[in-house]
Amino acid sequence: MSEVTIYEVGPRDGLQNEARAIPTAQKIA
Repeated sequence: MSEVTIYEVGPRDGLQNEARAIPTAQKIA
């Protein structure tokens, strides 16, 4: 259970956040 939560929250949040509406310029700024 703990492993699934960490694995889903980690890569899922990062990938979705980056591919959602956060360009490279905004991420650096």
